[in-house]
Amino acid sequence: MICSVRREQDSTIVVEVTRAESVRGDAETVSASLVEDGIVSDVKAGENLGRTLHHERIVRELVSVPAQAAAYKGVMLRVPVAKDVNLSRASIVVFVQGPKSGGNEAAAVMKLGQKR
Repeated sequence: MICSVRREQDSTIVVEVTRAESVRGDAETVSASLVEDGIVSDVKAGENLGRTLHHERIVRELVSVPAQAAAYKGVMLRVPVAKDVNLSRASIVVFVQGPKSGGNEAAAVMKLGQKR
């Protein structure tokens, strides 16, 4: 799987996914999730009252599109970014699921906070 990521001015991340020649072409769904690390919450009620919890890999957005069974060439996903997401702590996780088992055929992670 070959992926490219770019950010648009309207707070959207565009992910383009193309099947590599070595990957089978029987994908059913292509998905991209925006995940954020380093989230801290101060608990105000319940069993964790008064605690400070630290969270990693929090899914902030998930977008999926169906892929054509024969090939997924040039699949484009538009992932909206909420104003409170800190992109320096975020990644895009892309995964392709097969039609029968729903198992992952391919996956990739791209950190948004790193300079390329």
